[in-house]
Amino acid sequence: MLAFISCAKTMAGRSALRVPEMTVPRFADEALRHALDLAQYSVSELEGLLRVNVKIAAENYIRYQNFCSEDNGPIPAIGAYTGAVFKRIAPKDFTPDDFLFAQEHLRITSFLYGLLRPLDGIRPYRLEGDVHLPEAGGISMFDYWKPLLTDVFVEDVKREGGVLLTIWPVRR
Repeated sequence: MLAFISCAKTMAGRSALRVPEMTVPRFADEALRHALDLAQYSVSELEGLLRVNVKIAAENYIRYQNFCSEDNGPIPAIGAYTGAVFKRIAPKDFTPDDFLFAQEHLRITSFLYGLLRPLDGIRPYRLEGDVHLPEAGGISMFDYWKPLLTDVFVEDVKREGGVLLTIWPVRR
């Protein structure tokens, strides 16, 4: 069985989460290329591109400017996102075996990184699926990632027994 969740819009800048190992995202090169592209935009351009307020645009401007900085080390994906689903997963309570099980049986979608495993080291960012990056051919990030992820995702599902579980946040 493979569980599938979407990334959250909110992210931590740092994480104290102790994990047994940190892995490299499968599409790290694409993520770096997109982050460097996004670093070329001004705060006001990011505000329009990401359709966010100036505060969030400024925060992400800094994130993209510092994306490759040594001071901005990667954090495990499962500890980077702070949305409702990630809080309920409660990775702070995981044992080393829990992390390794999650690494094999959980996938997280990301519009910057493509498809993540929980222990993949990532850097904070903001990017939505309907954003059109001229550097990515002017198509939406949904359309950019679809051909790259489909076969990888299907292979992951097959490898884990052919059962896919999609987890959606519960709204209260």
